Amino acid sequence: MDIPVKTYLDYALKLQDNEKIFIESFSQWLPDTVIDCHVHAGPPESVRDIDDEMYQSMVTTFPWFTTKQHRMVTDLFYPSKRVILLPFAMPYRGIDFRSSNQRLLEWANADQDIKPILYGIPDDI
Repeated sequence: MDIPVKTYLDYALKLQDNEKIFIESFSQWLPDTVIDCHVHAGPPESVRDIDDEMYQSMVTTFPWFTTKQHRMVTDLFYPSKRVILLPFAMPYRGIDFRSSNQRLLEWANADQDIKPILYGIPDDI
């Protein structure tokens, strides 16, 4: 699947002056540690197949998004804060949840501020 995640981020993360002012303002009243408890994440290779209808929907901005990409965003939006991520696999039919869970565990081993929420897999007791 050709999803232009990098192209989107390159554009979206070029902040306008008013956005930079918001970030500065928010950083003054946010706590030193922020917990992002709703982090959709997963590697591109976990995407086996996404229904075309879902793929074309606004619900599916991206069927994958790595914690490294989340870090790019949080580092920009919360430059003076510690951000703890609670990531879980993308919730779409066609995602290989087993491989996504495995990658989330690997990312957590590499970053103490990643606390994965793993999907239960009905056929894997």
